[in-house]
Amino acid sequence: MKPPEIWLKCNVDAASFGVDQSTSFVVVVRDSNGVLDKSLTSHHRANLEPKLAEAFAIQDALSWL
Repeated sequence: MKPPEIWLKCNVDAASFGVDQSTSFVVVVRDSNGVLDKSLTSHHRANLEPKLAEAFAIQDALSWL
């Protein structure tokens, strides 16, 4: 769902990879027209459970923004 006019929306997604014991995430920021404003990806050498991976992704996103 698009954010209201003049607002930005931040979406975060994370994935854990058991094979190489790592976690990656992506952050995407879009404006009210759906146009990409900013994006960030990160890869960590730690295999985190999905909820914890999402929490760390949100924390990194907030620090980055």
